[in-house]
Amino acid sequence: MKFDEDLSKIHGYLCGDGCVSKNKDQKKHKYYRTDLRNTNLTILKDFQSRVYNYFNIKPKIYSNQRATVHSKKIYYLLTNRFNSFYSKEWKMPNLNKNNLKFWLRAFYDCDGWVELQKAKSRTISLECINESGIKSIQKGLLKFKINSSLKYKKAKKIWRLRICGLDDIKRFSSYIGFLHPNKARKLDNVLNSYKDYIWDIFTSKKSLLKFIKNMGKIRKGRNQIKIHTIKLKNLLNLKKVLSTYKIRSKIYGPWKNQYGSVNYYLILNKRDL
Repeated sequence: MKFDEDLSKIHGYLCGDGCVSKNKDQKKHKYYRTDLRNTNLTILKDFQSRVYNYFNIKPKIYSNQRATVHSKKIYYLLTNRFNSFYSKEWKMPNLNKNNLKFWLRAFYDCDGWVELQKAKSRTISLECINESGIKSIQKGLLKFKINSSLKYKKAKKIWRLRICGLDDIKRFSSYIGFLHPNKARKLDNVLNSYKDYIWDIFTSKKSLLKFIKNMGKIRKGRNQIKIHTIKLKNLLNLKKVLSTYKIRSKIYGPWKNQYGSVNYYLILNKRDL
């Protein structure tokens, strides 16, 4: 079996949400099944077409929940070549850079998600119980110069891989991306959210107060207002405008949040307003 774009995606899908199985009870009707379980029809149809392209057998889609192909031939080709697709056992194959991007796209389409908290954190994340598997994904991302952070979540007994920062998210979008329409849309929202990360700070009293009201969070116990941003320049500009009205403020940071993103914040006294 020679890897191409189709087999790379098939393998990535099966490692993410797939199952290759046969029944062990010889008294029952024998079956050999290859399944992709996913609730997105776009992903199921892509898996269906990739299997047909490579094996010339078309999986059937059931209730927009799974795509299944009953084939002894495919079962033995996959299990003899790749051994296992179980969550703890799958292994990312050794792929050239072109095929690797299709494998990563398929896996992220199954198990990845995008998170956007504007001006605070933007991440593309994965969770996996397969330590060696997720570490191989991290190494694979580095081939596209995509940096990521890996952390073990003891409570869940699972590994979490995060991509943060505009440059790395841009590279992920450019080289890998999502076929999954909802995830692709969220990734576009993340990239678009960076377009307004430099604030327009107005100098009139009315516009300045409105800006602080919209951007600030009140710390009730201390009677303070806290304003977050990922750009230090925003707070330096704001502090300069506040000082013209003799409003004291102090800038803190940089801090790294739980997602690995760097951010800063400014504190001012609510009474001063």
